[in-house]
Amino acid sequence: MRTLIKKEWVISAIIITSYSSAFVSVQTINTRVALRQAECNVHKPSHCNTTTCHFRNIISTLPYHHGWSSTIRLQAASNNDNYNENETSDVSIINGKTIRSTSTSATTVMPRPDPSILISAQDDESQQNSIGFITVSLLIGTFICVQIFTLLQNILLPFPQFWNNIVYPFLLPIPLGVIFILTGLSHFVLKDVYTSIVPPKGTWGGLWNVPAPGMDLLGLTYQEYHAYWTGCAELGGGLLLVGCALGISWLDAVPNAVPAALLGLLVAVVTPSNVYMYTHDALMGGDGGDEMNIPRIPYPEGHYNRGIVQCILLSGFWQLTFH
Repeated sequence: MRTLIKKEWVISAIIITSYSSAFVSVQTINTRVALRQAECNVHKPSHCNTTTCHFRNIISTLPYHHGWSSTIRLQAASNNDNYNENETSDVSIINGKTIRSTSTSATTVMPRPDPSILISAQDDESQQNSIGFITVSLLIGTFICVQIFTLLQNILLPFPQFWNNIVYPFLLPIPLGVIFILTGLSHFVLKDVYTSIVPPKGTWGGLWNVPAPGMDLLGLTYQEYHAYWTGCAELGGGLLLVGCALGISWLDAVPNAVPAALLGLLVAVVTPSNVYMYTHDALMGGDGGDEMNIPRIPYPEGHYNRGIVQCILLSGFWQLTFH
């Protein structure tokens, strides 16, 4: 038995190391590509087809991996309406290389879709049908992800002790719990990020009419009310999930399945906010999102990717609850 457990821990270490190596590799590749683009913008080599782009700066924001900055911010501009230009002279030093630009600089603004193509521009019945289609798509996507989990568990990694003694008790709940703890706290620290994506009453042709009991008594707006209670639920659920996984004494009688089921329900409950971002092009942080450096989601492909992540998350909580 001890040999089997040791074998499972070795497999866990290999999986974690593989994820970490893949993350570092992707970050390194992204950095090299961005650095190359920056040099292209500054030096204007003959093979560069961008004749009007201008380099502003590259800012290192995280520790270094393999001598390269793990995250950079590349700000470029071209002569179109998607940029706000200012004359400046910038110098950036990356890995000992000095890159200087004295040309016009700008901050990139993610182009937004024409409001007329959004689902919110359709008539009430069409909006409601679209919400029905999105809901069914998410359910089907979650079902497919659950089947992939099952395939992975039963065929690709057929080690029951590994899944039952490591993955479900520790490897899944602890990271997920920490993520929800941090997300819950951010609902209070970065309130405006979340209030801007709470669907107002009457959204989707009157389909959205979720109440906010006690809102006036608490002196909160409709958006603040829902941002705060979901933040509390995420924080509490995350703490409960981590506590159960770590085996805290007063939670011994509570299995991981309980907080996993509660957080799974919470993810389903807050999904309309993500849908609202897609149907109305609602931006996290609203008009102040750019000042808070919140990345804008490309429309529509960014929302498709978020939908896939939502399905994976829901299927993960399903597995934790019913494995």
